[in-house]
Amino acid sequence: MIINKIIIDNYGVFCGRHEFVLHSDKQTKKPKPIILFGGMNGAGKTTLFNAIKLCLYGDEIPDQKKNGNYKAFLKDKIHQSGDLLIQSNYASVEIEFQYSKNGRLNTFVVERQWEGDQGKIIENLNVKQDGECLDELEKESWQEFVKELIPVGLSQLFFFDGEKIQKMMSDDSNKEFKKSIKAMFGLDLVERLKADLKIYRTKYLMEKSSKPLEMERDELENKLRLIQANKRMLEDQKSTLTNDVKKTENIIVEYKDKITSQGGNYLENRESLISMKLTLEKEIEVVKEKLRDLCSGLLPVSLAPTLAKRLRSQIIKENEFKDNKIASKLLSQKSRTFLKRINSKVFLSDVLDLKSVDLKKIKKHLEEEIKNHFDGEDNQEKLKILHGMSQQQTSIISYNIDSSLNGIPDKINNLTKEYERKFRKLQKTQVGIQRVPDDELVRPMYDRLNELYKESGGLESEMKGLDEKLGQLNNDQNEIGRKISQVDSKLEENNKSDMKLLLVKKTEKVIDAYYKDLARLKSHNLTNEFTNIFNSLHRKKDMIHRIEINPETFDVCLYDINNRAIDKHKLSSGEMEIYAMSMVWGLAKISGQNLPFIIDTPLGRLDSHHRDNILNIFFPNASHQMLIFSTDTEVDRKNFEILKPHISSAFHLEHSDKEKNTKVKKGYFWN
Repeated sequence: MIINKIIIDNYGVFCGRHEFVLHSDKQTKKPKPIILFGGMNGAGKTTLFNAIKLCLYGDEIPDQKKNGNYKAFLKDKIHQSGDLLIQSNYASVEIEFQYSKNGRLNTFVVERQWEGDQGKIIENLNVKQDGECLDELEKESWQEFVKELIPVGLSQLFFFDGEKIQKMMSDDSNKEFKKSIKAMFGLDLVERLKADLKIYRTKYLMEKSSKPLEMERDELENKLRLIQANKRMLEDQKSTLTNDVKKTENIIVEYKDKITSQGGNYLENRESLISMKLTLEKEIEVVKEKLRDLCSGLLPVSLAPTLAKRLRSQIIKENEFKDNKIASKLLSQKSRTFLKRINSKVFLSDVLDLKSVDLKKIKKHLEEEIKNHFDGEDNQEKLKILHGMSQQQTSIISYNIDSSLNGIPDKINNLTKEYERKFRKLQKTQVGIQRVPDDELVRPMYDRLNELYKESGGLESEMKGLDEKLGQLNNDQNEIGRKISQVDSKLEENNKSDMKLLLVKKTEKVIDAYYKDLARLKSHNLTNEFTNIFNSLHRKKDMIHRIEINPETFDVCLYDINNRAIDKHKLSSGEMEIYAMSMVWGLAKISGQNLPFIIDTPLGRLDSHHRDNILNIFFPNASHQMLIFSTDTEVDRKNFEILKPHISSAFHLEHSDKEKNTKVKKGYFWN
């Protein structure tokens, strides 16, 4: 499929008719698959992106089915301008594309046009094939043809918003994504064949059945149709209710933001803030008292460490000097007593028999030695006594000086830090108290918020009730299905030798086996394709070493190089976008679906390295036609130069705030 043209008329922000020629039959030496649409936020990129889906799918457009009123949606898309005296009452979207059907290349033109008529919206769908309008019968089947061409589920893969697709891929319970995988694998066709065989078998059995069994089965079928109708009705109600829940949640968030901007959070915490202020003031006063105690105590000493050390040294020296002086005095007294004894006549004379001369020499020598060693008063160095403190006073002062030099600095440092911490917390608390708004200002907001919470609770209760009813209907449906199977078994038993039924059974077995084998094969191929693509796009090689796709549930599990499971919810936004793009490209490769890629907001969550990989690898190679809707910050000058060799066309959507509409110019922002 190749899109040749997109034409919009009075659609959204676009006033009047605008034609985008995307493809021509002119051949180029090198394929140029990229068509670039540039515009600032609000210029109409997403509007044009959604217009393509609207033209193809109408009221089947996925986002619109969730949001409800299709006619209101169409009315909202008719361009309105405050400068015009007569406002437009119509709008249209037209797409021309080429598609190979039954081995022949056909050109289709699809125009979806609607207009307001006395408050009602009238929609018309016109389809041409190779210039000829389709008849009514063909037109009625057109929507089915489009669904075959691009199943609604697939449209979310090939026509995707870079930010929204991350959520779809990360949600393992997303039914549309799993349907898309089935469609890409070709399994939807197999399922349709199985369903057709079942219908054929049922009709054939009914033709061969007895009247009682036929009536019983008809009654069961009627009950089943009623249950299915009730289910569809409840599912529609649930869809509308889900939308109401989301709207209410958004309004709640808005009111919370308003209350926060008005200081509402401070109002809620006013009492706790006042209590905290009083507590902090008391704690700060305790810290101050401790600081005052230190200031009146040893703190001044710690501020003059050199003088303190000199004082300690001086009083210790003085004390030692006094001790030495006392000891010297005692020694002097003892030495004089000993000298008297030496000089006595009887000293050594009664022990040694010596001549008087020799004895005198000995006494004289002893006397000199005693004087030299024990006469301390003559030898002690003189010291000026400044303080004259006792031993006890010296010990106390030395201890205090040691404490002031070693313990006091740590204490004062810890106390000042504690004071600063508490003081800053007090300042923050006081600011919070000052920000407390007047109760009259925010009370209405709180009242409205409480009402919204009640509404939300009521909606959730209603949702719970719907879920319970749906659950009961599912049980009823399963029970009816079981009874229908029992009737069919009886019918088959009565016709067990019928050749047609035997062939149907054999065919069903073959199809079941084929379905399982095809699912396994395609899952295996997708695993290999995805791994190769992801590792070529992601800067961390082997971050996702392999994936596993359950061929029955189509759940996707990721594993690292150590074979540990990776939680998809823990991937960053950029990694999730790379994962999504790799999965889409891998699915496109194994399916053989030659469809264009249409990407809105493609690079918003990616860093520079991953952007380069997407620009150099994904955009030029993922599809034969790549429509990119970008701002000037996503595809900037540098990125534009990278893409330039692959760009066939570029358009600049320029919005005028004055005229309230968007004009289209050829070329990109600066090209």
